[in-house]
Amino acid sequence: MLKYSTYNSIYSNTEGVKDHTLLGKLFHQLFYNNRRFLVRLVIILSVAFLCLTGFMTVLTNASNIVSYQEFVVSTGDSLWSIALDHKPHHMDTREYVARIKQLNVMETSDIQTGQVLSLPHVE
Repeated sequence: MLKYSTYNSIYSNTEGVKDHTLLGKLFHQLFYNNRRFLVRLVIILSVAFLCLTGFMTVLTNASNIVSYQEFVVSTGDSLWSIALDHKPHHMDTREYVARIKQLNVMETSDIQTGQVLSLPHVE
């Protein structure tokens, strides 16, 4: 029986051929041997991305409201009348009412006499 053979097939057999370059070995080690590491890396990067986009959204919304003033609700006041008296001239009243509700964490437009509201100063 022959111990060594010099036979080369005419068909390409690339399944068993490994890349012996440094980059090829590194690629193989990272992606095939460390699948658990890659899954964790993707999850961490996704969470970091979502946190940063949420943080940036908060910052962009906060940049519109520079400061606020305290206002005590008296008898006969409504959010609409308060907004008409305190909003900037260029701003729509509905938008200012929405900002008052957002700043005071209100779900409805109901207010009571003696309630202290924070009114945003918008530039």
